[in-house]
Amino acid sequence: MSRAGARRPAPAETASTPIWVWVVYGLGALGAVVLVGSAVVSGIFVLVSDATVQISGRGLALSLVLVGAAVVLKAIRWRQGR
Repeated sequence: MSRAGARRPAPAETASTPIWVWVVYGLGALGAVVLVGSAVVSGIFVLVSDATVQISGRGLALSLVLVGAAVVLKAIRWRQGR
């Protein structure tokens, strides 16, 4: 049987990504760059300054608990979205 005359179905058109998705993506990337950049600049200023920097144990523990809670919340929301 010859398939010379068989036609392939036309490819389905896919919807392109809306512009607002790219805007939000760009703003998120910009926010990440600003956050990392500010941390790097702050770290450099602390290293070159003569000031003594002290980190309290209570403040460090609180910040670790808050970051951990944010990560857990994000993981829960991510799993519910799947």
